[in-house]
Formats: sequence, C-alpha cells, structure tokens
Amino acid sequence: MFQPVQLISNLRAQASGANDDQGIVLDGVANIVPADQNAIAFSRTPAQVLNIVYLGGAASNFGFFPNKLNGNIK
Repeated sequence: MFQPVQLISNLRAQASGANDDQGIVLDGVANIVPADQNAIAFSRTPAQVLNIVYLGGAASNFGFFPNKLNGNIK
C-alpha cells in the first residue's frame, strides 16, 4: 500500500502549495501520525484546503468543484 498512499500524499502536497504532506513511511519508518519534529500534527490554512479540493485551482478547472464553493470559509 505504500506506493498508492505516497502518490496521494504527493498530490495533496502539490495541490496545497505548501509541500508539507507526509506519506505512511518517512525515512524508512512507519509514519502513522504525520507531524513535525515536535510531534505537532500538521494543519492547513483554509486556502490550502481549498487548493486541495480544487486540485490546484483554476488551472485544473477547480477539481471536484467546477463551480467553486460559496459562502464563508473559516
């Protein structure tokens, strides 16, 4: 399962624009909870989440939401 999960992780990192995603294996060790060096789980800004669900934004026709989202995003 490493390869498919890593491909998904790579896509999320590329789409979010932050390049901070981690797969299920990191430096040859199981990576069950992706976190930074202080064991704090990664978070994303609303803009990064929208970039992921839009699969990169306008360049990709807004991915899963071709009509974009509406309303307030907090």
